[in-house]
Amino acid sequence: MVKIVDSISEILIRHYPNHTQYIQEILKGFERPSFFIEFIDNQLETLNKVVYKDTFLIKITYFIKKDEYGTIDKLKQMEEVRRLRDLFNILSIPVIGTDRHMKVEGLELITVDEEIVLHLELSLTDSREVIENYKLMGKVILNTRVK
Repeated sequence: MVKIVDSISEILIRHYPNHTQYIQEILKGFERPSFFIEFIDNQLETLNKVVYKDTFLIKITYFIKKDEYGTIDKLKQMEEVRRLRDLFNILSIPVIGTDRHMKVEGLELITVDEEIVLHLELSLTDSREVIENYKLMGKVILNTRVK
């Protein structure tokens, strides 16, 4: 789970290097501009005996910088909505420290007052090792008659 949040954080750092990021907890008096990344939910679906799909719901809130009057520029806000959409509207996101990629299953961007809220649904398919535990059959004696 940490690697997934770190992977999203890495994308934001590359494209917004001067923005503060808060992960899972935001403090009173937080900085602007900044991002708040939080893990919302996780669902595990068994696809067959050895393959499962992990789906992660992540919420990213973008706190846009306010002007000297304490307001935000709505045009800049809409530009940032398009920029974030283009940034995450991709097929997959690499998972840091692995050779794996998370599939972007869903993307929703909304503006809530002065913030931009991005909901990401990501999935990761994996397999598990199945160890079959069978008792071995003992010695079999067959009584057959041959004529």
